[in-house]
Amino acid sequence: ARSQTAFRAFTMSMYRVILSVFLLLPSLNLAQENGAVRLVGGESENEGRLEVYYDGRWGTICDDSFNWQDAHVLCKQMGFERALRLYYRGSFGRGDDDQPIWIDQIACPHDAASVLDCKHNGWGVHNCEHREDAGVRCRRREPTKPASMPIRLSCPRYTQSGSCNACPEKQHPNPEDCAPQVAAEGFIEALYNDEWRPVTAEGWNEKSARVACGQLGYPFAYAPPSMEELWTNWDGLYAASLAGSGRGSGEGTPVDPFHQLENDAFRMKLEKTYLEKVDCTGKERQLLDCYFPGFGPLANPSLQVATVKCGFLPHKSCYSESAEAYRTRGSPVPWVGRAEVRLNGEWGTICDRQWSAEDANVFCRGMGYGTASSVTYRGTHGRGIGKIFFSNLRCTGGEVFLSQCEGDSEERTILRHCGHHGDAGVVCHTPRKCSTSTQQARIKQVPDERNPFYLHNYVELKSTKGWGMFCYGSMDMMAARVFCRETLGMFAARIRRGTDRTHTGVSYIGRIKCKGDEMSISDCDVQASSALLNHCPSGHTIVDCTSALPDLVPDLDYFRRSFFGYVDRLPMYYLRCALEENCLSSSANGQPSSHIRRLLRFDSYNRNWGTVDFQPILQPSEWIWHSCHGHYHSFESFVHYDLLNVTTKKEVAEGHKASFCLEDSACDIGGYSRYSCALSHQGISANCGDLYGRHLDCQWIDVTDVPSGRYIVRQIVNPNRLVPETDYLNNEASCEIEYSKENSFVRVYTCQRSDH
Repeated sequence: ARSQTAFRAFTMSMYRVILSVFLLLPSLNLAQENGAVRLVGGESENEGRLEVYYDGRWGTICDDSFNWQDAHVLCKQMGFERALRLYYRGSFGRGDDDQPIWIDQIACPHDAASVLDCKHNGWGVHNCEHREDAGVRCRRREPTKPASMPIRLSCPRYTQSGSCNACPEKQHPNPEDCAPQVAAEGFIEALYNDEWRPVTAEGWNEKSARVACGQLGYPFAYAPPSMEELWTNWDGLYAASLAGSGRGSGEGTPVDPFHQLENDAFRMKLEKTYLEKVDCTGKERQLLDCYFPGFGPLANPSLQVATVKCGFLPHKSCYSESAEAYRTRGSPVPWVGRAEVRLNGEWGTICDRQWSAEDANVFCRGMGYGTASSVTYRGTHGRGIGKIFFSNLRCTGGEVFLSQCEGDSEERTILRHCGHHGDAGVVCHTPRKCSTSTQQARIKQVPDERNPFYLHNYVELKSTKGWGMFCYGSMDMMAARVFCRETLGMFAARIRRGTDRTHTGVSYIGRIKCKGDEMSISDCDVQASSALLNHCPSGHTIVDCTSALPDLVPDLDYFRRSFFGYVDRLPMYYLRCALEENCLSSSANGQPSSHIRRLLRFDSYNRNWGTVDFQPILQPSEWIWHSCHGHYHSFESFVHYDLLNVTTKKEVAEGHKASFCLEDSACDIGGYSRYSCALSHQGISANCGDLYGRHLDCQWIDVTDVPSGRYIVRQIVNPNRLVPETDYLNNEASCEIEYSKENSFVRVYTCQRSDH
């Protein structure tokens, strides 16, 4: 019996040895045929050093005479579509010292089926070294991809519809913590054939998670957590089961509730996945740009799916003021707009030459968003001011800063090909949350009574009695700006009075006070003082939203150059018209004709870098005729001038230019002159400017009563924000000056733009 047991054990051990040999045969050299080709040393299966199997050994190919036709043949032999890039000089590492170089001077005909059909010096005949090993990147054969593939972040027991992220989001970056912080975690679902399904875990890694987090609107990705880890974080049930099982005291075995799901609907969701396998480089802007051998649905009995743990970048306070930073302008929302860069404390733009999604990915992540959804060109979001810092960028998508990318950064080289008419723009992926519980305002679109195809945007407010119409008269343009941004992602054009005759619910009287830069009406000061049934006595509030507005910017160079070094001295005899229009200080009243006034003159050249014309808020019938100037004035407060104490920043004098006549004095590339004061057709066209020269009446600040000293001369265009613009933050220009009253002398020091 003992000998039979020993024989039985010997037989079983031999069986295991023989079985293991057969299982290993596919990976043994014996399973290869002469002429087999493989890739070694690449980051993915479609790139690497070329190796050929011959006479029982793998060897390399010398790069002498290696060309595209050879690469196409070898890629097709390995099952790929064609060659994408050739590599020379051992780019993927050198072959082993004892490894042969099988082929030199390779020459493949275009119809060759394999390397055996190619000519060369002969097997092993060469004059090469392994530092000359050839490599290639091949294009994989891909299935037909859908035009788009939205993804979303999903968690159990959180209901969602569409592509919003249902999982709880952590708080935004803590200013005291300068490390990346977890923002959200969950598993990834993709929309394919109108159905949301989890993405397969096959091939899923940190590179894939980086792409997915970027598409979801987050700049940073941690290593993908396991489903068990996510389940623990979601519910805390796993930790409870550990404690209940007595683990640590040697009693019992912990029960993992993830593998004992009682939620059949959730289990069924995990049992089928999309995408056969995921292969990302980590530099793609969306998951659809990665490689997939095919699409599902596929059976997934393991219940393991693609997961992510996405993170925020450190808070802005963690970076110095001189650090490279990014922002957008010319758009109602901060994740869309003209791309601007801060270098050495100064803001500038990016030229759109060679501007690509890879460049924009670096930019968007640097702002704290995800990857780029799309890029824009030719000043789509209006023109910037200041320097153009980059052109011909060639980022790979893995850089942290644009300055790490290849490209042109020398000012002289950039200005040879670029101008602000070619400013680059971007649309970044940003997180989309499902919850609207904090929403306090929404649009009710009502068809016009005469034209049912035209919809009026009525304002609805949520207060003590639920949703109701907001009465007209207590909402200013700053609140309208926030309202259009939150509800439609657009600018506010104007506020109108209207009456919705179909409304039968509650109407609110109150006020909404906003600064204008809030993302939601709920961030403003909202007071709904009383509720009325049906209609408001003053009518309901209508807000017209738009995707395009003007953008006025004072020209700093004109302003700086217009101080000629002296203060003009004029007798009252020549200033009667100016006195009539209150362009002089009050001390000029009642002075004789010989009385001398000291006038600090300067130019005011205001350009419209927006995408539509700037037009007066007053209708032509409301314009005022000025006999002194001989034309109508359409704007009572177009630019405000003042003189500030350099230390206290308090106003010591101001200009009193009462009215303006707006016209196109000059136009830049892409601008067309349309407006002229002489023709009583007033405004400033897009990409044109209105110049008020220092020689004109009232184009000054009266400094007769100002003592000698250092001051700041400031001009603010559209100071009361009566006309909507894309950006009010760039409406100011100022220069520090030294004024000598005794010598009527002015010296200019530094000049600067606001928000720059």
